[in-house]
Amino acid sequence: MQKDSLYTRFLAGAVASSTAEMATLPVDITKVRLQAQGMTAHQSVQYAGMADAMAKIARLEGPSALWKGARPAVTRQIVYSSMCMVLYEPFRDAIMLMGEPKSAQHAPSSMSFAQKLMAGGLAGAISISIANPVDVIKVRMQADRSGALYSGLIDAVRKIHAAEGGRGFLSGLGPNVTRGFIVNAAELGVYDQCKSTLISLGLVQEGSLGATFGSSLVAGLAGALASNPVDVVKTRLMTQPAGSAALYRSAHHCAFKTVSDEGLRAFYKGFLPNWMRKAPWCVVFFVTYEHAKGALVVPAATPLVPTPARAKVVVASSQE
Repeated sequence: MQKDSLYTRFLAGAVASSTAEMATLPVDITKVRLQAQGMTAHQSVQYAGMADAMAKIARLEGPSALWKGARPAVTRQIVYSSMCMVLYEPFRDAIMLMGEPKSAQHAPSSMSFAQKLMAGGLAGAISISIANPVDVIKVRMQADRSGALYSGLIDAVRKIHAAEGGRGFLSGLGPNVTRGFIVNAAELGVYDQCKSTLISLGLVQEGSLGATFGSSLVAGLAGALASNPVDVVKTRLMTQPAGSAALYRSAHHCAFKTVSDEGLRAFYKGFLPNWMRKAPWCVVFFVTYEHAKGALVVPAATPLVPTPARAKVVVASSQE
């Protein structure tokens, strides 16, 4: 099992997540808008779907609005995704060793799919709990149709703290941690398992673009299917009014009210943009991550094997 330094995994994760985030942010903002609408009975439904949302945002708010919240989004990904890549391997190895008999822990067997899911989930839950404050800012900036809510990252921090105190940065923390567990269990676990399976079947070669690309597509679909319901709850908790005007008391109340008011289908609001973002995001992320990691890893020096002629010179010189 290949080992990479913490520095290598973090830096490669930062480069890959920033690239993937900027490439897919316009799709992400349509997902947030679709998930946030319909929270109250009197709220008008402004967007009919992903394409309609993207067209209306660009026309009414300007094309640059499709990249609203870019700074907190990239900051969130650098913290969240990079930490996931740092934590996944240690969790994976620790879980694998825990599942081995003590007599076999010196040579652990290959990891099961369930163990990979658990390792990915734990890495995601811990990482997103650290990134939750900047995630709140990102989601609120993307949901803001007027563009006047916050002028930037620093302004958002100041206004949220003044209006809601430190609790404001913890909005949606519960479902966000749940989502982080589910998404990363699905994405990292499925990616790792799918890649190993494709290689073992001889369909692709280790380190090839085909292995990374194929595994990323499957991981993106798995992540979108698994995470959309809790993503809806997270988005609504983060974008609801603060204080006495709040619509939901907790994640459970939000889920119950969403079902009772809009039906189970509401949990898959924004699924198309979620999926259409997840698939290319995973492809861009994992392809960039593997290349960035390869560029950062210094290959071990090849030991010099002396030829017979050179060996004679070395022996002769040692005898002088």
